[in-house]
Amino acid sequence: MAILSGVIVAAVSIAAAARIRIAAFAVFALFVALGFGILTLMKGSPILDAIVSGIAFLFLMEISYIGGVFFWGLLRRARRPSAREAIVDSSHTPGK
Repeated sequence: MAILSGVIVAAVSIAAAARIRIAAFAVFALFVALGFGILTLMKGSPILDAIVSGIAFLFLMEISYIGGVFFWGLLRRARRPSAREAIVDSSHTPGK
């Protein structure tokens, strides 16, 4: 179950990198990591295991976010500009 939730957290973090700013994502990641830590504690695990679990999820989310930022940046650079976004020279040379 922990591996599945880790994959889901990583996928959400990579997707969030496309639209969410780093400050907003940092707050979101702290709350999610705190939630995973509390869930681990509620299952009856020792407090040290809960802290390590929360930090592990936080680390996974932040690394996935940074990887997503680089991925989406490379994807934007690799995209060919459309005709609408092309820079057009507005100067007109008069005909003869």
